[in-house]
Amino acid sequence: MIAVIEPNSRSFEHAKFNAALLDLVACAFPEQVIRFISRKEHADQVRGVSFSQGPAAPDRTVYITTAGYSPRWSKVGALFRGGQVLFQLRMARCGGASRVIFSSAGGIAIRMVELALSTGWLRCPVYSVMHGELCELLTEGGAGSLATAVKRPLHRLHRPILLGASIRSNLPAAFEGSFRNAVVIEHPYHWAMSAPKSKNGFEKITIGVLGNLSTRLQNTCHWADRLGDLRRKIRFSCVGFVSDRNSWPDAERLFMDDFRKPLSHLEFAERASNCNFFISLDNPDSYKLRASGTFMDSLSFLTPMFALRNCYIAECERRHGDIGYFGDSLDELLTIAHIEFERFPTERYTRMLDMMRSARSCFDPVAQAHNLRADLEKC
Repeated sequence: MIAVIEPNSRSFEHAKFNAALLDLVACAFPEQVIRFISRKEHADQVRGVSFSQGPAAPDRTVYITTAGYSPRWSKVGALFRGGQVLFQLRMARCGGASRVIFSSAGGIAIRMVELALSTGWLRCPVYSVMHGELCELLTEGGAGSLATAVKRPLHRLHRPILLGASIRSNLPAAFEGSFRNAVVIEHPYHWAMSAPKSKNGFEKITIGVLGNLSTRLQNTCHWADRLGDLRRKIRFSCVGFVSDRNSWPDAERLFMDDFRKPLSHLEFAERASNCNFFISLDNPDSYKLRASGTFMDSLSFLTPMFALRNCYIAECERRHGDIGYFGDSLDELLTIAHIEFERFPTERYTRMLDMMRSARSCFDPVAQAHNLRADLEKC
């Protein structure tokens, strides 16, 4: 049995990733039962994605749920989360897990794993997928941060999993000891069944803005305001939600659709499928040590994106070619938009979709299964 543990997510966050990861592990180890241990609300989200899109995992995945209360006081909350990780590890150990994979791991989870392994309480290999938590390595972290947890080399049975070669190459040298034996995989993903609608029949070009947009709206609104007369040809769609009420005035100015509550998987897919383009104007530095979810959605829905070029996107662009509209500044993206949108870029757009279809293959769980097994069996 292989245990896959999600210690952090409470609901929809990481649901698509975890569903694809379960499928990847199931394909890599077809002889094993997979136990997914998480909070109930999150397990329900992952189960829904897996049964609709995952070809391998549903038949062999057992979902085990844990309670999801987290005190507000930070010190008590940290103790609770540490205890919860140990409880999840105990469930894996009692179930006879031959391997444990944390589908997301921050500083607290890393510390608990190190404690369990160093004391001999846990004796099987553990692999920890690291997402945005890796960005803590670039800042001065507190006692519970990932930077503090990986300051010393990890136990020989504990290996990080990184989501891309660019992330591996951008790791600070000070932490090399903990990542020397890291497993590098591509971000696993289940591709959407639907493709974007063509421009024909649309009065306006539709640009989707994805995710929880509370911290992303300012740049997008500023960019939209600078489109000038071209703005009349463009409609912005909220493919996500805006949780911060202080950002609602900007959202009302930018979007025609509802933005106040999270979308279901079906609603998300429907809005995304109606977009001709996506846009992501996040700070490129924030992607030195993490993958881009918007880029993955761009490939999934075969919808080219406008984005500020970052390390992760630059590596994908180098490997796969013309798969989006990328610039090094907002001004450059504005220039590209004026050139491309004066007349819808049918020929380039069609070529781009073909290259995106080709690029999908390296992220597919089935395609990565053989290499993942070979890497994990080294430990």
